[in-house]
Amino acid sequence: MLIPTKNKTQQLLGCLLFSLLFISACSTVYDETQALDQQTWKQGDMVAFEFDIRDTTQLYDVYLEVGHGTTYRYQNIYCWITTTMPDGSKRREQHSLELANAKGYWLGDCSGESCERRLPFILKTAFPSEGRYRIQFEQHSRQAALSAI
Repeated sequence: MLIPTKNKTQQLLGCLLFSLLFISACSTVYDETQALDQQTWKQGDMVAFEFDIRDTTQLYDVYLEVGHGTTYRYQNIYCWITTTMPDGSKRREQHSLELANAKGYWLGDCSGESCERRLPFILKTAFPSEGRYRIQFEQHSRQAALSAI
């Protein structure tokens, strides 16, 4: 199923979010966006995406898009990423989602007081089996709640 993304920018204005985007052969095949309550990501709050893979021979590029305000106080976001495979097995890894460079300049596209950063998450990969996958992000920074996300 192809999901058009032409009006995506218009849909995202005024909304800080997490989005998972799959691109295969230059076509978007999965695109889901989730907004955080009150633009705050609290420890223990999960952002999860579930999707079905039908073609295990296709190579996919997976991007994570993180929206944040220019008032976000940090360079990055530490998070746990848990991937659940169709057979129920899980893989958990800690990642740093880089939003700014060492000098404090935002790495994403900014307009007004909001920015959107597209991070390459998995590039040129084939999923090993058909079925439903789940990718879950859990905030794991030193702060209990991160504002302007």
